[in-house]
Amino acid sequence: MNLEKDLVGVIILGDFTKIKEQDVVLRLKKTLFTPVGEEFIGRIVNPLGEPLDDKGKIKAVDFYPLERKGPSVMERSSVNTPLHTGIKAIDSLVPIGRGQRELLLGDRICEKTQLAIDIILNQKDEENRPICIYVAIGKKEAELARTVDTLKQKGALDYTIVVSAPASSSVGLPWEPCRPRATSKVKKKKKPLQNRVFYKKKYKKNSNIGVG
Repeated sequence: MNLEKDLVGVIILGDFTKIKEQDVVLRLKKTLFTPVGEEFIGRIVNPLGEPLDDKGKIKAVDFYPLERKGPSVMERSSVNTPLHTGIKAIDSLVPIGRGQRELLLGDRICEKTQLAIDIILNQKDEENRPICIYVAIGKKEAELARTVDTLKQKGALDYTIVVSAPASSSVGLPWEPCRPRATSKVKKKKKPLQNRVFYKKKYKKNSNIGVG
């Protein structure tokens, strides 16, 4: 956060319950980074890339810095491939392209989460199937468990990465930049991988926003 002569301000992203006064802190002389790779497909992780399921440690080969400059507009590929949601009302009236950003706006009774899950499930039979990344911020663990169970039963977890920062996690973790972390979970290859990120962020106010 800030670096002064006699004071350093930091954000604790991990377990803060074991930290006490006069603990010794060492610097690693490295910027904060996250593991990336296809090893994350089918796994449930937190924003730091640490596994939350019972499938063991993720043996990632490559790492990306948390803060990195994104590609410019000219460097990005144009939107030329449609994303078939499987929902006729959306595909016919508001067609979505891969690489395009869309918002799912509404209050708590609009079933935004279910809409995002349905879109992920409908990608199963796509010929050029994208890798879906579901990011849940501030959700209850029981609610997330039901969502993951649905993905498992329908076979959608085979091409999905779930990034979770539940309400019970460290205060700084849910607000850590999840988008660059989620989009970099799958490493760039010579043949670009198609991916789609679905956000579910809960706010303390009476409304919430889902971002895809």
